[in-house]
Amino acid sequence: MGLGTVHFNAATALTREHRADVFVSTIIEGPHKWTVRPVAEVFYEEEFGLSRTVSGLVGAIWQVKDDLSFDIGIRHAVTNGHAVNELKVGMTFSFPLRPLRPSAQN
Repeated sequence: MGLGTVHFNAATALTREHRADVFVSTIIEGPHKWTVRPVAEVFYEEEFGLSRTVSGLVGAIWQVKDDLSFDIGIRHAVTNGHAVNELKVGMTFSFPLRPLRPSAQN
């Protein structure tokens, strides 16, 4: 029995202005077998000497078919002491890059 999925993302970069940038986030999703599953994200990014953002998101993913899902989330962030609120809506779809073999189409 799958309890859900946890994604951990981290990256570092050097910006065009030659500033170091660091990004870390964790996304937690409910079980993939659920038609509608909850999702939450915690996010931190800092471009040293310029900006810092901390945010949280809560939402849901509706798995319509194996190759199609819709998602919605509410995000609250604080960037350099200023609040930012967003409503995020998305769609994810997939398709094969090459035709399926005849035996795989059944």
